[in-house]
Amino acid sequence: MAGATRIGGAGLISLLAVCAVTPALAAEPESAPRYEMERVDGGFLRLDRQTGEMSHCREIQGAWVCQLVPDERKAYEKRLGELENRNADLRKRLNDKGAEAELPSEEELDKAFSFFGSFMDRFAELARDFRDRMRNMDEPSAPAPQSDDI
Repeated sequence: MAGATRIGGAGLISLLAVCAVTPALAAEPESAPRYEMERVDGGFLRLDRQTGEMSHCREIQGAWVCQLVPDERKAYEKRLGELENRNADLRKRLNDKGAEAELPSEEELDKAFSFFGSFMDRFAELARDFRDRMRNMDEPSAPAPQSDDI
């Protein structure tokens, strides 16, 4: 073909990128106002197009006052950051202690197992005593001696 231009892969990608960005640029001209106002009950909502912050504007005693509307996303991100910092601190402390931690000695293990064995022996003794008491409650008691005086 005479006069035809051939576009390579990189050129095609560049052309597609320009086509994709062009509508976005056309939708928000540079001369657009920074704030967008919307009437609501009791005043206006003001959207800052540069920062995305919203304010509720209303007249109070003859003066217009705009108060920032709480942004749940910012609060969420702040809390998430706090938790990530706390997590990192706890991991660091755990790793620091992990390097210092030592396994218990044989003497400490023997003491722990001796305590546990003593506990189990006492528990078994209490269980046997409880079982015996329950058996005594289930057995019929001997009839009371009867008198002929009646």
